[in-house]
Amino acid sequence: MSRVFLLPVARPTFDVNRAERNLVDAIAALEGAGFEVLGPRALVMTEADVAAAVASRVAGNAAPAGNAAPAGNATQIDILFMASFCDSTPATTLFANGEFEANQVLPPVLLWSVPEPGEVGERLLLNSMCGANLAAHALVHAGRKVRHLHAAPSEQIALTALAALREGHYPTDATPPLMVGELADDEGAKKALGWLNSRVIGAIGEAPPGFTPCEKPVDSILNSFGVSTVGESIPDFFVRLKNVAPVAQHAEHERALTDQPSLAQVPVGEALTVASTTVALEEYRAQTGADAIALRCWPDFAVDLGACPCSALSRLADRGTATACERDILGSLTSLILAGLGAEPTYIVDVVDIEPEANLIRIWHCGAAATQLAVDPKNATQWLHCNRKLGVAGNFALRTGVVTLVRLDTDPKDANKLRMLLTIGESIPAENRFQGNTATLKVHDAKGLVNGLMVKGFPHHFGVAWGDLRAGLRGVAKAKQIELIEWA
Repeated sequence: MSRVFLLPVARPTFDVNRAERNLVDAIAALEGAGFEVLGPRALVMTEADVAAAVASRVAGNAAPAGNAAPAGNATQIDILFMASFCDSTPATTLFANGEFEANQVLPPVLLWSVPEPGEVGERLLLNSMCGANLAAHALVHAGRKVRHLHAAPSEQIALTALAALREGHYPTDATPPLMVGELADDEGAKKALGWLNSRVIGAIGEAPPGFTPCEKPVDSILNSFGVSTVGESIPDFFVRLKNVAPVAQHAEHERALTDQPSLAQVPVGEALTVASTTVALEEYRAQTGADAIALRCWPDFAVDLGACPCSALSRLADRGTATACERDILGSLTSLILAGLGAEPTYIVDVVDIEPEANLIRIWHCGAAATQLAVDPKNATQWLHCNRKLGVAGNFALRTGVVTLVRLDTDPKDANKLRMLLTIGESIPAENRFQGNTATLKVHDAKGLVNGLMVKGFPHHFGVAWGDLRAGLRGVAKAKQIELIEWA
């Protein structure tokens, strides 16, 4: 009998009851397909759970991480079941930390994500697809191949895929068609790169654990653009924040209320903390000369201050400072390049949902979008963070129109080199599908796009800009000798 080692991961800030039901269904589907299922039978959510999963892997005589199955045993398949969102730490601990011979060909890790179940306007109850994307980046950059399955365990697409897997056939590694030889705007790129030289990225805090796309690249990468970083720890920033004078705090709060009256529905204490955050960020920007700010936004703000800084990042973005959450430095560099090419306020987004038959994807983040990007900028609702239930985060749909999606990433085979992923879509009229900021995009090949993000190990964060900026971005890639992966 074929064996699978199933690693079911989740986070307690998501819908754990639903995640547990998905796990039960996944085990049933695997056993129904004829697999012997090894590994934890409960959700892996803590460091202790990860340690227990490692012990379970060894106790079950499964292959050590990064090694082929022991001689004489049936073939083992590794499956990461993303019952809800989770960072990549469990995946890399179990599937990427072993010792193996350089010439050994390892089977792919199957990343299994599930669709979003909630109603229009609800929070992302699971955010499973984004978690799979995050794990894909970490695993591919650690040298593991991955494949992706996106389906509820009871769906026919899942049952068919598992039956094929039982016969040794993994899901496809297909991506959208590559665009080659398209027109590049060399002059526009030259101007953008000239503007970019001497720009500064403010990096506040460290990247959250298990968020490999947000880790700082080697210095030579930023230096090649003439870009520098200036850091500040979260404890030091919190001292700065707490030293904001009450008069400055209240003045910023009043300005925010005037700009977006919906802020009045947010608990005042939380709104005032975020007002102080805005003032502190502006002070930091002025002192450091930062043109972009990458902020470690969680868990520290929610846990230590009882507020979420999304709206503060939004307000800085409205004033012309490119902002990124999760301390995403390469995301900030991507945003600065877009700004150099003339983009209006940009946003850093996750790809969180798909309707493959209609070639629709949904891009989203918690609520830090500039209000200028709202369908109705004068009524860009300010509300609570979707998971933490703390203020302040935007809750509004993003505007319609042609959008450019682009991301700089380190080359998985050489951390001293960059690659650029580029594609285009159209944001169509739609309700704000998920609490926070959502846009529904029509793309050329939705299924291929999501699959390509996974199998190629691209980051979970895209930079999105309104308008078609592809020619200038091609020029930037050409001038900087960056590998360009452009999808139709």
